Amino acid sequence: MHPSFQKLFVAPGKHIPLRYVGTMIEGRWLNGRLEDESGFPFARVQNGIPFFVRREDDGWGTDEQVEALLTEHGVKRETLIPQNWQARLRNWDPSNKQYEWVQRIVEHGGLILEIACGPGGGFMPLILDLDPKAKLLANDIGGWILVEWKNFNDKNGLWTNASFAQFDVTKCPLRSECLDCVDSAGGLSNIEKSHLALAEIYRLLKPGGRLFMVDADADPSSFERLPSAEQDAWLERFPQHGKGYEEELLKTGFEILEMKQTGKKPLKPHESILAEIATKHGITMYLREYRIEARKPA
Repeated sequence: MHPSFQKLFVAPGKHIPLRYVGTMIEGRWLNGRLEDESGFPFARVQNGIPFFVRREDDGWGTDEQVEALLTEHGVKRETLIPQNWQARLRNWDPSNKQYEWVQRIVEHGGLILEIACGPGGGFMPLILDLDPKAKLLANDIGGWILVEWKNFNDKNGLWTNASFAQFDVTKCPLRSECLDCVDSAGGLSNIEKSHLALAEIYRLLKPGGRLFMVDADADPSSFERLPSAEQDAWLERFPQHGKGYEEELLKTGFEILEMKQTGKKPLKPHESILAEIATKHGITMYLREYRIEARKPA
């Protein structure tokens, strides 16, 4: 854990400052725990990664379930991250349609949080390619993902200031107004009750801080064809689906600097649970894709 992030951690929901107790290496956390003043532990720390999510609440399941899922898809855990990193950087140059967008994130700089990075890494590989010394904290609710990205970085020595932390973005264990930039490359789209995540992101950003999003939303024309019971069940988990992001961003307090619908695409049945549900009813589910830059007022 880079020193720039070490003093930012607090108890989720309570915002009580946490202290690190454990071993260090070259000023960085190694193995130990994060605890409050009374000594109550809130997170274990292994190889510099704080884990705020209980193993039974990990969104990807147990190690055995992760291995079974990877095997089902013909993927080897030890090669997944290197392959994803290489794929992300393939044809990565100023002609790439995302190049200018990622440049904006890098130029804004400061302390960056990459939410729900997933095995693909989100924008992290691109940000750190443009600026290998960027101070970036990569997050996911899946612990194994962060372990593999950290191992990949340790082995290759690519990014000196990158750090990793497992937590639920709807209740972030970070103090208020501590970040300069938050980015999401499809991360918010996959977070249940994403309006809570947006409220947390707003809380974390310093005045003038930026949120960069490339996310998707269910297209109303296909979503509203689902039976009412299916819609209600889905909206219980993802209340923003079919509504876009503008209303919730403004309600949260953000100023929208740019909002573009960049595309609309059909989902194949295997691409998401929502697509599987739609297919059962003979419906093709479409997603609207957005690119959004928003600011917390100074």
